[in-house]
Amino acid sequence: MIVYDRAAREDLEAIASFIGPLNIRPEHRIGYLGDTPAEVKGELLEYGAIDRALIAREQGHMVGFMAVDVDEELDRSYLIGPLVEHARWQEIARRLVEDCLGLVPDGATKQLEMFFDLGNSSVAELGRSLGFETYKDVRVLRFDRGDLDGLGRGAALPIDSEHHDSVITLHDELFPNTHLPGTRMVAGLGDAKACFVRSDEDEVLGYVYLEVDDSTGSASLEFVGTTEAARGRGIGADLVRTSLHWMFGGFCLRNVVGSRRGQRWGSAPVPLARLDGSPSLHLAAPVGTTSLDCPQRVARKSSAVRSRNPGSS
Repeated sequence: MIVYDRAAREDLEAIASFIGPLNIRPEHRIGYLGDTPAEVKGELLEYGAIDRALIAREQGHMVGFMAVDVDEELDRSYLIGPLVEHARWQEIARRLVEDCLGLVPDGATKQLEMFFDLGNSSVAELGRSLGFETYKDVRVLRFDRGDLDGLGRGAALPIDSEHHDSVITLHDELFPNTHLPGTRMVAGLGDAKACFVRSDEDEVLGYVYLEVDDSTGSASLEFVGTTEAARGRGIGADLVRTSLHWMFGGFCLRNVVGSRRGQRWGSAPVPLARLDGSPSLHLAAPVGTTSLDCPQRVARKSSAVRSRNPGSS
């Protein structure tokens, strides 16, 4: 008999141990999560997804997990999973999804999102059956740390207050559907969240935003963009070079990964994160990146449908 229960924070170690071996396999991988226990725990804790999570057990052993990360400011929720290791995959996965939808508050139902490897055909088919449609496909780019010494340093500078408004406007124009609007991005800047800017006097030409997580030894290049007038001048590649030297030079990093929502990917190699949108291979080529064979898909649905009370067997 399969029993479904709400997860508790005390379950976090067991959850991370369950997810890790599954999430390194393309047929199971969920893009929001890494593939080490530390990365899994960090993602589930950062935005409180562990508090809206479900576990499926058979005879006391975990056989499935799913969580939902809600953003009421954007009226959007991110379905983290399902991750299932059982012969009755379809039955368990569908039940986890349906019950997780019951955990979504009314203020986060306008848009639902799933993120998974293209090799994860089971989740792809389940999403289609529930009304999810492809929003975009993304691909990881890799930059090996050993190549850093041969990479010239960029000329971008840390953002200052006089550029805040311009960066916010440019960011929201380039990435209107992202999880991190410009105002929130700039407000969150700090020691581990940085933004670099290329400008001509007072005019912002382009920017790059990145995050570092010392606890997992990983970092993410999350957004990079330029004004239309500045394109074709090597400014984007310069921003990427600046960010790579900052990430690897100022922190003890094991790897660089993609961003957590619609971009996340974890790996033992050192990949350069893809952009929030279609990957700019032409931008990244000058800094020595190569494409990794792990394309992933973001699927979205316009609204949630309430299900049964979660946690009932």
